[in-house]
Amino acid sequence: MHAWMGHTWFIGRKYVVSPLLVKPRRVRSKGRVYIQHIAYIPRSLAETLYQYAGKNVDEELPVITLIAPAKWYHVLNWKNEPLHAFKNLPREIALELEALGLSPSQSHVPLTVLAEAEELKELGIDPSKPLTLRELKEKIIEKSIRH
Repeated sequence: MHAWMGHTWFIGRKYVVSPLLVKPRRVRSKGRVYIQHIAYIPRSLAETLYQYAGKNVDEELPVITLIAPAKWYHVLNWKNEPLHAFKNLPREIALELEALGLSPSQSHVPLTVLAEAEELKELGIDPSKPLTLRELKEKIIEKSIRH
């Protein structure tokens, strides 16, 4: 797996995490212009997916994707960026990259904890923001002390 690819566990299953590039392309058909969007998958990513599936690269491979627009830049190759570049990212973005296994010094495999949005809101947590286990523990303790 290349340095710019990571992995995470979600519901007990290993997922490859990799930035992709989506490019618009104008296509003419019957006198009209349409825009197609093409996602480019790096060869190393395709090889990793085939390896996980235990299939040959000449076979068709259905995949599940969880895709979100990137809110950061230069995520493809942290080797060319000084470590302080990662540390200066906004906290939310740095946590997202760590959760996806894309931080420059990934020493652990992140796990996903499932929770309902209402449960998090009851603890005073915004469910749309990344959250660490330490923060979750603090909120639970805080709530138990109040009651």
